[in-house]
Amino acid sequence: MDSHYDQVMKARQGADPSATRLYFAYSTILDRAAFDEWKQQHGYGFFELPEGRLAEAVDVDLVYDFPSRWWGCLL
Repeated sequence: MDSHYDQVMKARQGADPSATRLYFAYSTILDRAAFDEWKQQHGYGFFELPEGRLAEAVDVDLVYDFPSRWWGCLL
């Protein structure tokens, strides 16, 4: 696995399993097929997204500086 996987697994071991985590998802994470393939390729096949709710990000800036092979451009 890559070093990101190691960092994630170490953080999961030290995390409080009863804690609630809020996050804002965008773009390809909402593309179920792309996300499922990414999970398998990177060793996160066990991970399942919890059910989400629609939200609006107000007064935030997003920078899409990661090349995406799914979209053929920067994300």
